[in-house]
Amino acid sequence: ERRRLVQEATGFAEFEAGEGGISNFSERFLTQVGLPPATTSLSHAQWLKLVHPDDREGFQREVQRSSLDGDCFQFEFRIMRADTGEVRWISSHTKLTRDAEEASRSIGAHFDITERKRIEEALRESEARLSAILDAMPDCVKLFDEQARLVYINPRGLELLEAPDLETLNGSGHVPVLPDYLADCIDVHQRALAGEKVVWTYEIVGMKGARHHVEAHSVPFHMPNGKRGHMCISRDVSERKVAED
Repeated sequence: ERRRLVQEATGFAEFEAGEGGISNFSERFLTQVGLPPATTSLSHAQWLKLVHPDDREGFQREVQRSSLDGDCFQFEFRIMRADTGEVRWISSHTKLTRDAEEASRSIGAHFDITERKRIEEALRESEARLSAILDAMPDCVKLFDEQARLVYINPRGLELLEAPDLETLNGSGHVPVLPDYLADCIDVHQRALAGEKVVWTYEIVGMKGARHHVEAHSVPFHMPNGKRGHMCISRDVSERKVAED
């Protein structure tokens, strides 16, 4: 009863496998892969048939590696449920043991991570869409982390700063903000981290010396790691400044 309660609380599906196949498994294991409750054993061939075709080679390779190393291994792969054919993602945690006759046996547990994989895929698609939007924007878009380090700049921003890429820009030692505006730049960053939205105008200089007046909108931004940062969207207003002057 205690074992059942642990399985229900954790979601783990336990199993034991030997050279003849999987001969001992929990009720949750059968439910997880869509096998009838009366199932008492699975040969290696029967189990491999449940593994997604695209993952079988990697699965067998990982099992072979663990049998040689005699070690624990954790592996993520897909299965196709025996009853419905539905594809599910499984995280397998397995420990290989050997008896006195050197016969190998593995003890482990499977955990269904399908929902986590779906969320990860949705996030990747969302990030890809956002990246495409930022790359296409006619304004300069920059992301700064909590320490005011530039971690992202879109193509328009690189064009304004006359830089081939972010790595070159950061590694060059070039300071795009003119000295007269540096104190304001630091102040705006701190205000954005504190949750304030700031609109201000300043002057930048590219790596090749070209100068531009920009109107910047700095807003709070949560980085992918959950830490604070700020996003700055800048528009070249040099022509407007000339007309005003």
